[in-house]
Amino acid sequence: MKKVVFISNSPNNYQYNFFETALRFIKIECFFYYKEIKKNNYKWVEPNKKKVKIVYSNNKKIDQILKQKNIDVILLGYVKYIDLVKILFRNIKDKKKIFFFSEVPNSNNHYVYKFFRYLYHAIILRYLSGVFCIGRKSVNYFTRINKCTYYFPYSINSYKLTTKKKFQVINFIFIGQLINRKSILETIESFIMLSNTYTKNTLTIIGSGDYESYCRKASKQFKNINFYGFRNQNFIRKKLNDSHVLLHPSKYDGWSVVVMQAMNAGLGIIGSKETNCVYDYIKHKKNGFVCEPKTQSIYSGMKFYVKNKNILKLHMKKNKMIFDKSLMNSYNSSKRFAEILNLKQDD
Repeated sequence: MKKVVFISNSPNNYQYNFFETALRFIKIECFFYYKEIKKNNYKWVEPNKKKVKIVYSNNKKIDQILKQKNIDVILLGYVKYIDLVKILFRNIKDKKKIFFFSEVPNSNNHYVYKFFRYLYHAIILRYLSGVFCIGRKSVNYFTRINKCTYYFPYSINSYKLTTKKKFQVINFIFIGQLINRKSILETIESFIMLSNTYTKNTLTIIGSGDYESYCRKASKQFKNINFYGFRNQNFIRKKLNDSHVLLHPSKYDGWSVVVMQAMNAGLGIIGSKETNCVYDYIKHKKNGFVCEPKTQSIYSGMKFYVKNKNILKLHMKKNKMIFDKSLMNSYNSSKRFAEILNLKQDD
């Protein structure tokens, strides 16, 4: 059995869930090592530790772990630049396989910062065994530095879809942090504009953040806006199955797991190309509506689906099929992970 160690500064639910799923298909002993838990604009839910061993530890303890001779693969998530350098050069002489997981770096940073970040990546990452790239933009960025790049988006488990019956009105849903970057204010304004003409559609909002009080106020003022605050994944799955269109007009998103969840549940998508999952999988008016993170553009997407319900039904069906066949499906990504690392798969 291969021993895999994953190191990151702070936990990520989706990284953990991927490895938990992978253990169903490949024989590995997986350890997660984190330095801290960050609670920044989201609520971290502590996962159970039955399958993947999770340890919160300092640099000294991580160094002791990495000195072990029986480690086959080291996977690096979000670690500080100095930590990445230390881990790399302390283990490269042992010829351990070291891979880096990363979304595309934020292009909105200052150009001076972007220059030095690229210079750092160009110097350091060429020594890695490879880079698991979360999205095609990430592949384009890291291929210039390390030729062993692998398209490897976040992934979630597929589940049997609850067949949606014929519908006369559309249930729109927003799931995410209630912050400016997610365009929650523009989303609500767009729906209110839509409701001036099409009065029977609904908007469900699930999440927490800076604009929580604004969302709560809107739900009291408009009967067709329902606000639930932060909820667990079982509740989210139920609401997705009750909905028809996901609204995800972010100003920037490194990936966006909720778009995957919506496609898994067979929803239409109204999302911005600044969201990398939308950029990779949603084609304008082919299986979704690609909008700008602006009120009028979001409204246009809503109106398009309200006036073209047959197209919406087709998009809903397409998105479920796309999800099931893609690497967004944990079953497919686990098999691909095993191929890349030459890990033995269970029958």
